[in-house]
Amino acid sequence: MTDGIIKGTGNSRYLKSVANVMSLYPEYTDFLRALAEGTFPVDLYGINAGGWQVRGNDINKASLLTDAVETAIWGSAANRTVSQALQQLRNLISGLSNDMRVRVIDTWGSYIGDGGKRRSLTFPFTPHFLFVLGTSGAYALFIRDADIYTTNNDSHISYVKVIWSDRSVEWVGNYSTSHLIGCNIANQKYYYYAVGY
Repeated sequence: MTDGIIKGTGNSRYLKSVANVMSLYPEYTDFLRALAEGTFPVDLYGINAGGWQVRGNDINKASLLTDAVETAIWGSAANRTVSQALQQLRNLISGLSNDMRVRVIDTWGSYIGDGGKRRSLTFPFTPHFLFVLGTSGAYALFIRDADIYTTNNDSHISYVKVIWSDRSVEWVGNYSTSHLIGCNIANQKYYYYAVGY
């Protein structure tokens, strides 16, 4: 947007009065009196380009808030104001910001192994990370959307199938020693820490 700069020569704009201005104010003193009282009828009748050093942009609806921009914001043009547009954008940004805020939740607890090949834990949120540690030092690390997990039992790294759901994690072994690498040895205590949102 360009600011306008007048030359200061007294001719930057035109004035226009009513057609019968001379009969309304036949004497110069009548004209001055009406002018002083603020009752002299006049319109600003446009820009005289010869009185401007730099012709600025017109300040109007088209230059401040085009129909194209208005349509992009609301889906239609309806002569809304700039303030309305800014408020609408604020609402949209605020909505996006709220959608982007993620409240991370964590929990921890323990369970006693039952010796089976299958084990699951349920949470009051969608789990995305789970760490399980046994009293023997064996551990398992789960990361959401990975269908296997890494576990360490007596320095042996193994992989077991994992099933993720909205509120739980289940892991399943497929051979006789699955309870060992599945952190599910009978009567052994295991601690877990889960993170999600």
